[in-house]
Amino acid sequence: MYFSRIKEIETELSNISERKKVLETELSELKEKQEKETDLPRVEKGFYSHIKISEVDTYIAQKTDDLDMIDDYLYYGNNYFPEQYEDFALDIIDKFKFILFLARQKMIYCPDYKPDWNDSESKWFVYFDHKCNKFCVGIFNYCETKEIVYFPTAEIAQKVCDKLNEQLRNKEGE
Repeated sequence: MYFSRIKEIETELSNISERKKVLETELSELKEKQEKETDLPRVEKGFYSHIKISEVDTYIAQKTDDLDMIDDYLYYGNNYFPEQYEDFALDIIDKFKFILFLARQKMIYCPDYKPDWNDSESKWFVYFDHKCNKFCVGIFNYCETKEIVYFPTAEIAQKVCDKLNEQLRNKEGE
């Protein structure tokens, strides 16, 4: 009675051990491929971002042996910028924040809207006009820019612009 169960458990443990070796090999190969695809050299100090549901945080990363798993993941992820690119990194994080804001507005006003690029219907978006120093509404019919959040109507896009311009006025008034 015990002998057969002991044998089953030993067989399962052996299978698990073999599977673990296969996974460790695959993980090692994937990490090597990831390293080769990364153009930026990893340095001791740099910047990386961590996207949460509610906001985008910026951290200063210092690679040490005591980084936790999340820090290590972010440090080796594609969102890492060496220290000399601090301004660029902060600009990218501002863009993340802007896209997250637009995505939230889309969820409020038109959560089910997905542009159909095969039709001639207008797709509305929000952009910042530096000459006028305000957010404006733009329109595309066939050209898609991946980092833009699209809205189904000019009215919805204008509501979003109004919110952004109000935030801008409040920020300037501070």
